[in-house]
This record gives sequence, C-alpha cells and structure tokens, in this order.
Amino acid sequence: MSTNLKLIKNTDQAVTFDGAQVTIESLVIQNDDLNQYMEGKPDPVVAFTDLIESALYMRRISNSSAEAEKLGAVAESLSTAFENASKEATEEFGDLIKLHTDEKNPAALAGVLKNKLMKAIVDELKPTNEDSPFHEISETLAQLLSEVTKQAGAKPAIDNSSTKGKNFNITMDGILQELAAANGDSALYTNDVASETGSKEGDEVVTISTDITGGAEVNVVWEFKAEKNLSQAAILKEISRAMQNRHAAAGVFVVDREPKNAHWATHSFHSGNRLILVVDKDAPDLNLIQFGYIWSRWMAFRTLETKSNVIDIERVDHLVKEAVVSLKDFSQIKTAHTGIQKSLTDAITWAGNVEAALKGKLKEITSAMTVKE
Repeated sequence: MSTNLKLIKNTDQAVTFDGAQVTIESLVIQNDDLNQYMEGKPDPVVAFTDLIESALYMRRISNSSAEAEKLGAVAESLSTAFENASKEATEEFGDLIKLHTDEKNPAALAGVLKNKLMKAIVDELKPTNEDSPFHEISETLAQLLSEVTKQAGAKPAIDNSSTKGKNFNITMDGILQELAAANGDSALYTNDVASETGSKEGDEVVTISTDITGGAEVNVVWEFKAEKNLSQAAILKEISRAMQNRHAAAGVFVVDREPKNAHWATHSFHSGNRLILVVDKDAPDLNLIQFGYIWSRWMAFRTLETKSNVIDIERVDHLVKEAVVSLKDFSQIKTAHTGIQKSLTDAITWAGNVEAALKGKLKEITSAMTVKE
C-alpha cells in the first residue's frame, strides 16, 4: 500500500541511532494524510510519537501472523505425518498379530509353540518314557483308559455284538505309539478330542519329526473301525474328512475283517494319499500296519514344497515300491498257506474217517470168520 510519503533530508544525519534511542533532526516529511493528522493536535510531538507506536504495533502483529501461519503449516504437516505413521504402525502390528496367531502357518509363533510344546509335553508325559511320572503306572493306566473309554462311550471302535479282548482303538494306539517312538515322531490319540472346528473325526494324529521336515508340521491321520457293513466309498469319505479336520497330508483307515469286506485286499491305495488296511481286530497284522505307517509317512513327507537335504528321496521311493511288491507277495503266500492248511485239515479228517471205516470193516470180517460155539 503506497502512502505517497516523501522524505526530504536537510542534512546527511537527519536520523541517528544510539542503542535503544532514535534521534530525528532536521527531517521534513511531505504527506497529506500525515499533515491532516498532525494539524490541530495540541502536542504535535506526542501525536507523532503515538503514530510511530501504532505503526510499530501493527508491524509486530504482521510478523506474529506470519509466524503463526508458519507454525500452523508445520503443525499440520506433523499431524499428517503422525497420522500416517500411526496408521502404518497399526496396520503392520495387526498383520504381525495375524501372522503369528495362525496355527496353520509353520512360521507363525503360535504354530511353532503348538508344534514344539505339544510334542515336548506328549513325549515327556508318555507312559513309555522312563522319566515320565506315569511310567510306573503305565500298565494300570492302559487298563483304566480302556475301561473309561468303554463306559464313557468315547466313539468306541467295536463290532456290533461283543467286544473281544482290548478296545480296537486302544490296541491301535499302542501299536502306533511304538512305531512313532521308533521313528522319532509323535503320536497323539485324538479319538474324543475335538479340533478347532468342533469335529472329532480322526482317531490318531502322527506328527512327523521336524528333524526331517525342516521344522514344518506334517501330519498323518489314522481312523480305526470295527463296525460292520462299511463300504469303501463311505470309508474314503470319512478319511478325507478326518484329513481335513486334523490338517493331515495323508490318511490311513484301518477296518476289521468281516463278511462285508471278506473279498477285499489287505491293503488298497487311493487318490489323495489315502490307504485302507483290512485287519483282524483281535490279532492285527503288525507287518501290514507298519507298512501303512511307513507308506503314509512317506506320502505326507513328499507333500513338502521344500525337500529335506538329509533324505535320499530317490532311494526311499525305490524302497517303498519294493516294499509294496513284497507286501503283495506276502499276502498271496498267506492266502495260499490258508488254502493249504485247510486242505491239510480236510485230508486229516478224511484220513481219520477212512481209518475208522477200515477198522470197522476189519472188525466185521473178524467177527464173520469166527466160529460160534
């Protein structure tokens, strides 16, 4: 804003400064507004001083406004930066929580704790462990568990008539516990334990040793049934549900031999790493069950995206294929042996009958040739 103010200096030192003191001498100012303001003032010096104070005050206000505007801009910038940083930190923290609470993720803290702690607890408390507090009462504990299972109705794997010997589930659990211990795995009896979905499908879960899986959790689920009239279609559906429920990469269904499945092979392979074993529940074929354990363990291991460097995959593949052939030959020999044994039994019976008939005839002949007095 222009005031048309014109300074006319009579000397070179019209305005001088000494510390906080300003001296104005011989200074002529030409301005109509200033002239009108000064006219009629009783004390022109006081009036001029007031005018200068007003000008200085307005200058301070102007400077303060500029500084306030700058501070406002800085505050707004800081507020925006803090809001963005807070949002990013919250999102990252949320993602971190989501990651480490996912039990299915092997890299998650929850998954690691579940895998390590569960295995450590099971191994420590296992009755077969000499350091376990249950070791001394392991036999009594097994009998008690069997009795409780029968009385509590914990999904028993018994036939539709009477139970012979031990409960089938208890028998199979004992076998799998020994096989797991021999292979460095952990076996957990989950017969009546619900998963996070609430389902109890899956009688036993074998977790392969993390020493060969590279730390990843790899599970195999087993189902045991001594029920009658089960079809293969129903069995395959049930083992598939159990695999999904127990997060297993392979599944084995062990069924008791009965008239419905009398013509089934002792073992049959099915898509999706599923295996059906047919056994006598009162005297299970340990070789067959061990084969099922090794085969399912290997199939589950093969699902890992990152293969272990400590396992010769080609060699194990070859050995498993040879085991399949040997098991088939063994089954055929057992079948033939059963036929031979039956034929031998029939021959012995027939020989006995013929011998009895021969003795009878000889007795008759002797009697006929005897002279009666």
